[in-house]
Amino acid sequence: MDQNIISPVRGKEPKKKRDKVRIVLTVFIISFVIVTSIYLSYWYFIQLPQVQEEQIKQSLVINNSLLRIGADYGYSSAIQQVFEESIKCEPVPITFNNHTINLVAIECLQQDAPQ
Repeated sequence: MDQNIISPVRGKEPKKKRDKVRIVLTVFIISFVIVTSIYLSYWYFIQLPQVQEEQIKQSLVINNSLLRIGADYGYSSAIQQVFEESIKCEPVPITFNNHTINLVAIECLQQDAPQ
C-alpha cells in the first residue's frame, strides 16, 4: 500500500529531473558556444594579426639581409674589377652620376717617371 502512495510522487520526480538535466545541458551548450566564440574572436582579431605582423617583420629582415649580401657582393666585384684593370697600367674609366674619370694606378705612374 505504501507503494501506491509513493508511486504518483515518483512518477513526477523523473520529469522534474529530466527538465533540470535539459536546462543544465542547454546552459552548458550555450556557455560552451559563447566561450568558444569569444576565444575564436580573440584569436582572429588579436592573435592572428600579431602573428602575421611578426611574420612580415621576419620576412623584411630576411629581405634586408639578402639585399645587404647582394650590395656587398656588388661592391666587392666592382672594386675587384678596378684592381684587375689598374694592374694593366691602363686608365680605368669610372662613371658616377654622368661624370667619368680615368683612374691610373700610382705604381704605373712611378714606373714611367724618369729617375
